[in-house]
Amino acid sequence: MSYILCCSLLLKGFVNNLVALYSNFHKWLVRDFDSFSEEEKKDTHKLIPALLLTSMIMWQYVAIVYLYVNSSTLLLVALLTSSIHLLSLFLFRFGVKIDTILHIYIGSAFIFNLVFTYYSGGIFSSTIVWPSVFPVLAGIIRGKKALLIWFLLSLSSVSYFLFLGDNTYNLVSETGRAWVSFNIAFGYLFLNVALIFVYIKSKEHTNSILEKRNEAIHKLLKIVSHDIANPLTAMHFRLTVLKSKMESYSAEEKKLFKDIEESAEMMYMILEHTRSYASIGMGLGHDSNMKVKLNDVIYNAEKTFNEKLKAKNISINYDYDKNKNISFRGIEI
Repeated sequence: MSYILCCSLLLKGFVNNLVALYSNFHKWLVRDFDSFSEEEKKDTHKLIPALLLTSMIMWQYVAIVYLYVNSSTLLLVALLTSSIHLLSLFLFRFGVKIDTILHIYIGSAFIFNLVFTYYSGGIFSSTIVWPSVFPVLAGIIRGKKALLIWFLLSLSSVSYFLFLGDNTYNLVSETGRAWVSFNIAFGYLFLNVALIFVYIKSKEHTNSILEKRNEAIHKLLKIVSHDIANPLTAMHFRLTVLKSKMESYSAEEKKLFKDIEESAEMMYMILEHTRSYASIGMGLGHDSNMKVKLNDVIYNAEKTFNEKLKAKNISINYDYDKNKNISFRGIEI
């Protein structure tokens, strides 16, 4: 038991050190991080680990080409594309957009795989499976548009080798092919684990932010509804007193009183809705669909903005009789 505990502590310490190292490297690399949108910030934390891991895989292929493939052309392409792939990471330092870096990063790996597959058996090469990774990487890092672009390009490359058939080269030795298979097996394993881990951490971070924001909104709704309730109650009491003396009012005073009373009723309705939303947010209530009349919506809007409309000399010409039967589905709270 003590041996297992010791190993788990060592592993935890290693992971923590690795995370700290990555955090420091990320701060140094992405100088304009604070100017990024929230989406771009999350995507950099997906792109950088994926790029570092795929770079390790590509340089392993460079070693395979150097040791087990008799082709100077393939070696030159391997060195060039792997270098571009790794160096694309440092484009963050120069303020290059994340989409551009993504396409350079995947594009260099795509070209390397295309040439390597051509020189290692084409459609019969085990590296023909790597194009299936490119759309996944692009989609996880930057979304649907990037996913579609690299799906079409990867589909084209596989279709090209299917068209060529056996009209390609197979310059990889037996030992080289064994290392290629090893690289694919372990490369897929570690790449998938890394991508899923980054995705889970990103999702947890997003959910944490949403929970904090929702909690702050619900607290604000409770405070606002409480602060409004007291003066509104006092206003309602005074209006009740004033209403008992309506007979002594002039026509203009009666109209003003009615406007004030309707405004107070609307404020009370808004307050009740605010309280209901706060209750729903805390799991103490629920909402349901209801039939809402268009005339009610227009009437309430006119009453709410009546004074502002008058001040700006704006009039609303709306036919209540014509639209009295028009309704739609709304939310009842």
